Amino acid sequence: MLRKKLAVLAMASTIVLSLAPNASVLADSKVETKQAEVDKFQSQFKELSNEIEKIDQQIKTTKQNIEAKKAEISETEEIIKDKNARITYLQDRIQKRNDLLEDRLVAMQKQPKVNLVTDVLFNSDSIVDFFNRVNSISTLFEADENIIKEQKSEQAEVLKEKQLVDEKKASLVTAKEDLVAQQSELSKSQAEKQKSLITAEANLKLAVKELENAKEDERVQRLEQQSLELAALSSDDGEDDSVSSTPAAKSSSNSDSKSDSNSSSDSNSNSKPDSGSNNDGPVATGGLVDYALQFQGVPYVFGGTSPSGFDCSGFIWYVYSHNGYGISRGNVKTYWSNATKISSPQPGDLVFLQNTYINGPSHMGIYIGGNKMVHAGSKGISVISLSNSWVRSHFLGYGKF
Repeated sequence: MLRKKLAVLAMASTIVLSLAPNASVLADSKVETKQAEVDKFQSQFKELSNEIEKIDQQIKTTKQNIEAKKAEISETEEIIKDKNARITYLQDRIQKRNDLLEDRLVAMQKQPKVNLVTDVLFNSDSIVDFFNRVNSISTLFEADENIIKEQKSEQAEVLKEKQLVDEKKASLVTAKEDLVAQQSELSKSQAEKQKSLITAEANLKLAVKELENAKEDERVQRLEQQSLELAALSSDDGEDDSVSSTPAAKSSSNSDSKSDSNSSSDSNSNSKPDSGSNNDGPVATGGLVDYALQFQGVPYVFGGTSPSGFDCSGFIWYVYSHNGYGISRGNVKTYWSNATKISSPQPGDLVFLQNTYINGPSHMGIYIGGNKMVHAGSKGISVISLSNSWVRSHFLGYGKF
């Protein structure tokens, strides 16, 4: 017996340590899976952030290039302005020469038809006048020839300047349009990346929350398991709480049930169960109790709600929902809140415990009569006496749906 008590104290110490804020709980596959998801979303978030940063830099560079092209276009427009002024000047000179040549041509057409050489030779007053006339004719011919050459040269220059100006302007406009299109594509890509980043951030936050929940579930699961193991260790040596639901026990249990049927439900619902022997009396059979007892031996599974594995609230939900009660799946706190509090339980009513592994209502079972309840214990669905020291120390009250 002393050895059993020492074991109980050791287990209690383990639970106290587990309740410490920095308690270390081994991660199960669910925690590892959630951690992998967090790592994946963190990687995606970082990658998208880097891509957006690169795009931001590209957009910044493109804007700078666009501004540079705008400045170059402005400079080119000034050059074009100067070129256009030069072209206008040359075109004016060309026009004046054309007018001069046309005037001379008209003047020559209006003069009498004479032989210019004869006129020079025979109408000269002297030899000096002769040479002067010859020289004048030569100068006139050379001047006209130079005018014609300049006219052709400047006309070619005008054409060349116009071509250069048009090509330069077209090149700059094209370059600007390309940069604007590039900026538009970058902005579109940035918006898409930003949208993906927001999604990745949301996924990351959700994954982190799920990881925290998984770690908390694992911690709570471990604490609950340790608490239930403590309950098992609190039982007396040699106790056998297993119950067989047989017709032989039914008649005696019925009389027990009937004798309690007139008990008042208005007194204190927190009155603790009797502290006498664990074998206080026969249990009830039939109906909901029989249905619950048939699951003895089903293993304990945290969050379990089926005959493949139950936790305490999952067991309550399954038994009651299969016996005509329209209750939804809830936790112990929810069931305690919704239950009608009673002081004298009947077989099929609920037994609530508190502060077993978390503060407040935290464990429950089905009262089966004989000062016993069937519940999801550390070894699965089993029967435990309400006189058990662990049960009495955590007893909260009785209730019914």
